[in-house]
Amino acid sequence: ADLVVSLDQQMYPAFKPFIEKYAMKNKLKIIITMGTCGISSGMLSQKSIDIGGYCCPPGIADRLPGLTFHTIGIAAIALIVYPENAIDGITLEQAREIFLGDISRWSEIRDSRGKRGVNLPIQPVGRLHCKLRAGHWRLLLDNEDLFSPNIIEVGVIPDMITKVSSTQGSIGYETIWMTRRFQDKGKTKSLRVN
Repeated sequence: ADLVVSLDQQMYPAFKPFIEKYAMKNKLKIIITMGTCGISSGMLSQKSIDIGGYCCPPGIADRLPGLTFHTIGIAAIALIVYPENAIDGITLEQAREIFLGDISRWSEIRDSRGKRGVNLPIQPVGRLHCKLRAGHWRLLLDNEDLFSPNIIEVGVIPDMITKVSSTQGSIGYETIWMTRRFQDKGKTKSLRVN
């Protein structure tokens, strides 16, 4: 191969067509694999790939000699809920309190018109990936020990969408791009924040 590329599960579907088009146009053999931040990091350290894609900012252990990082995009993270949830928005502080476990019922939150949510337990869903890096979830709470013991952890993006879309009272988080990409896994509703 002229070039070997490993992209995380968010970048792979977005950039693979462009890389393939570039390879064809320039008559290059480019191998593209889908992985995770950890897979890209491991392959870069073993020098088995030329380019590695991360969904999270690289950690200290990722900064290998001779390696250069470039930010090519930043994706918005949405708080997603069960599609029939009456609440349409919350504050960032309320979101943090939910994932801490300090707010445990939707009736503790008011919608934009001042109406309380239904008296239903809140079920936080988390994907605490890339613990060695500044993963998306760290925008809510800085470390995994801060999350409520009631959180349901999922391992992959499709499972986040499936769990939130099928669990009444649930709340999770994911990039808007991925909620659309995996809409076949279930419908979710994005909340406005602040």
